[in-house]
Amino acid sequence: MGVLDGMKTYALFNEDGSVKPVYSISPGLDYPGIGPEHAFLRDSNRAEYVSATDDEAVNALLLLTKKEGIIPAIESSHALAEVIKRAPKLDKDKIIIVNISGRGDKDVAAIAEYLKNK
Repeated sequence: MGVLDGMKTYALFNEDGSVKPVYSISPGLDYPGIGPEHAFLRDSNRAEYVSATDDEAVNALLLLTKKEGIIPAIESSHALAEVIKRAPKLDKDKIIIVNISGRGDKDVAAIAEYLKNK
């Protein structure tokens, strides 16, 4: 917990209190903290936050594209990566709902470059 952009929130800080550098293949997720609403939801146990690696997100994007013909935005692919992790642990009668927002066609060049450099 610390102050980032004028708000008390959870963020990635190093030992001296400076903001840690962050990177994600997804430009929309390149931010070292969370907004106050999300901090409240976390503290009140109304939300759980997890992470996904670039590899997990890209693999999820490729899987949905191959299986369903839907190209999700790379930001949404991070959520899909978590679905892929959790689904095998659930009973078969359970339903998972995931929101896929954005347009993945804007990410195609970045994904191709990422895969080329792997």
